[in-house]
Amino acid sequence: MIKESKYFISKFDESDADTAGRFIRLLEEEYDKIHGCFGFEPKDTKYKFCLCANAEDYIKETGKKEEEYQPWMVGNSNFAEKKICVISPSAGNDEEYLEKVAVHELVHMIFDEQTGITENEAWIAEGIAIFYAGQTEAEYISRENFPKISEISGICENGDTPDNFIDNGGYDYAGIYVGHYIKTYGSDAFIKAYKNEILPEVYSGFEKEAIEEYLKNDKH
Repeated sequence: MIKESKYFISKFDESDADTAGRFIRLLEEEYDKIHGCFGFEPKDTKYKFCLCANAEDYIKETGKKEEEYQPWMVGNSNFAEKKICVISPSAGNDEEYLEKVAVHELVHMIFDEQTGITENEAWIAEGIAIFYAGQTEAEYISRENFPKISEISGICENGDTPDNFIDNGGYDYAGIYVGHYIKTYGSDAFIKAYKNEILPEVYSGFEKEAIEEYLKNDKH
């Protein structure tokens, strides 16, 4: 089925119509919130959103090769095609988890479009998506053993995230660091850092302070 809304042209299986409706409403709301939060002006082009019924559909819609696909791959954004793909909860994953994945991919899409930057520092590009989508989980955060920003830095190219970002816990900590960066330096400074207009240098002890603040404020 195809459904057109204010900001999206969505594709989904008829059996997923109700679920797709919830995802579309969420993405529409978050589209407005993200633009308002960062002072972005919406563009005229609508994004494509595909709620894939299963792994086979996901592979087809994302253009991945079968040998590239892994079960943890549940969300994808393709800036060239202005397309976001998420596997449906009917394929076995938790709907709340997948909603956060959808928002994560939407953040990537909006920032790429608004800044014109599609290759960026991993901790910045992934961090803002993780932070905004609320994907950090306190149970995986340590006050003692945490990576420095330098250890999760590296350029995301063509949608590929550097190994050191993944291996050093970037997905656990980058959202915390970005959130603290925005609180400390402001969203305008963050956008300039995202656009490579300034070097996102931080003070000694920044990471530990960011973690302490996050854990203090975590409500779970």
